[in-house]
Amino acid sequence: MATLSVTHTESLTLNGRDLGTTITYDLGSISNAYSRIYSVPANQDTSLVIFDDLSVTDDDGVSPGALEVDTVKYLRVTNLDSSNAINLCFTLRANDGDAAFAINSVQLPAGQSYILGGALTTLGVDDDSGTPAYNFSQIEEIVADSGSADIDVEVFIANT
Repeated sequence: MATLSVTHTESLTLNGRDLGTTITYDLGSISNAYSRIYSVPANQDTSLVIFDDLSVTDDDGVSPGALEVDTVKYLRVTNLDSSNAINLCFTLRANDGDAAFAINSVQLPAGQSYILGGALTTLGVDDDSGTPAYNFSQIEEIVADSGSADIDVEVFIANT
């Protein structure tokens, strides 16, 4: 087992005042790492990662190649393009284990990263009833949409 050490550094001097900070934290018991660069073609949604909860049985079964959602401790997606943003779409699984119920999307600007502390920490919004219901849900899949540009995206996942 290994320890993943993560350091986030922000460096900013504004009006002569240092407003930067460095935060470091360690994640222990890491036994696997997944790192891959995807080329996301223009105008084509590309699945980056599929997660599954092996403790939940449903009609869909377990997706081949899926990562066990409970073991993911750190997830980073980095847009490697120097000028184009990419959209990340998170398909979320309903809390009762049924099929996916919501999509949470973020736009990731060029050169920036999106970081999660695991695959169970994403906010889902279900507005089918007319009154939005907010809850934290398991990510089922991360899909990248690059719009009209070809964009490379790096995915790094550390799990136990």
